[in-house]
Amino acid sequence: MQAAHNAQIDRYEEMSKKVNQQKYKDMLDQQLEINNQFKMYGNMTSVEKAMNRHDLQAYKNYDTREYSLVPGVSHNKNSSLMVAANVSLSPKKKLDVESKYQDKLQ
Repeated sequence: MQAAHNAQIDRYEEMSKKVNQQKYKDMLDQQLEINNQFKMYGNMTSVEKAMNRHDLQAYKNYDTREYSLVPGVSHNKNSSLMVAANVSLSPKKKLDVESKYQDKLQ
């Protein structure tokens, strides 16, 4: 009888040890997930990058207009893309894009 009782106690201690180990593992996994989320905070998603691509190109070409897809803000993508594809603008240079292309159209 005493041997059976000791075997039950041993099984209980073994089971409680496994349960505690699983709880600890779950807690560490949760900490890793939270840490990874903090590392990702502030990073732009591919969708956000695609939406802001025109603004970034305009910024690189010293263009002060807005080209992002912001609701309520009007934008003209074509003029920025035409300038960005053909000429790199500096703050001191002004380029009349329309007259440059009018000669080719006539």
